[in-house]
Amino acid sequence: MRDRHGVVVAAVNISTQAARYSLGEVRDSLLPALLETTAAIEHDLTRIRSTT
Repeated sequence: MRDRHGVVVAAVNISTQAARYSLGEVRDSLLPALLETTAAIEHDLTRIRSTT
């Protein structure tokens, strides 16, 4: 994740059992949720850092 200056300040990940999801399911189902959550956190970081 990046702050309002574009500096990397954190990382996010997910984990699951390989037998539970195929690669396609991870890409089609889990990845979009991860990217959406990451974008929301980056948005919050931008707001927090701009008020301090």
